Amino acid sequence: SLPSQPIFAFAGIMRDSEVPSFAFLTTDANPLVGSVHPKAMPLILHPEDYESWLAADWKRASQLVAPFPSQLMHMDSSPEAARTSENRRAGGGLPIDLFGTGG
Repeated sequence: SLPSQPIFAFAGIMRDSEVPSFAFLTTDANPLVGSVHPKAMPLILHPEDYESWLAADWKRASQLVAPFPSQLMHMDSSPEAARTSENRRAGGGLPIDLFGTGG
């Protein structure tokens, strides 16, 4: 979670066509996320970058593609989170929202 931001945004892309397509983007994992998922993490935007992501051309928007700083994040290390994460790695259950808005 992001303790200073109860709500945050992932960067996404869309294609408006007969069958609309949507996706959120990933970037290299920062050290905190990398401890759980070493390859990638969602591209989390800083609030001051929302407008640039939505309205800027790709040259400007692509400058926002970087791992979110670990020191601004918090990981849920409760026993429940650990059990759910272990269950997911074993192939069962739903993934836990380790980096959600739950604080």
